[in-house]
Amino acid sequence: MKLIHKQNGQIALIAVLIISAAVLIVSLVISSIGVNETLISFDDQQGEQSFLIANACADEALMRLQRVKAGEELAYAGGTLNFGLDSCIITVTPQANDQIIDVVSTVNSKINRKIQVVLQWIPSYSLTSWQEIQ
Repeated sequence: MKLIHKQNGQIALIAVLIISAAVLIVSLVISSIGVNETLISFDDQQGEQSFLIANACADEALMRLQRVKAGEELAYAGGTLNFGLDSCIITVTPQANDQIIDVVSTVNSKINRKIQVVLQWIPSYSLTSWQEIQ
């Protein structure tokens, strides 16, 4: 009789260990999914921030080119704008009767968004296109 009683205790101990291992594995999987979702959300947020910075820089370039057209500035070929640790690089390229504005914004030293704006310069000043490029 003592032998059967010892086996029941061993079976209970093994059952507790198996259930504990299963609960631990499920907990680790759920935790891993949560961490991945957090990282994806963070990258999406930084991508949106990079897009907003690129748009702001394109607006800055348009404003500066309008000032050139009005004779308030001599010329504008672009440059770098800083937003804290983030930045954008603006390049203005004349092409026939147009001005091509290329903007590359960088957030957290790795998230880049690119916008290209085509501006008709001659005979009048008008926006031809504004698009994000890959």
